[in-house]
Amino acid sequence: MIITGIGAFVALTMPWLVIIGSFLIIPGLVLASMPTALMYGVAFALFRLLLGSFLSGVPLNVMSGAATLALFWTIPSQASPGRGARWPA
Repeated sequence: MIITGIGAFVALTMPWLVIIGSFLIIPGLVLASMPTALMYGVAFALFRLLLGSFLSGVPLNVMSGAATLALFWTIPSQASPGRGARWPA
């Protein structure tokens, strides 16, 4: 998480570096995805810390990964208020 933290800091404090890196394609994609990777890593570590007293080994990692994906799956769906709404004809 140190690498993603440093990358997220660079990407958020120097957005022009992301734009310049996008001309080289791979560096721009890596820098642009660093803040998201940091948030996924922090959530995974938090779930792993919380579930560590109940599980261990592979089941701990699987459940932590599933909880992280479930968290980031539900956030956008709860944020869209017009879900299921119909447009007037």
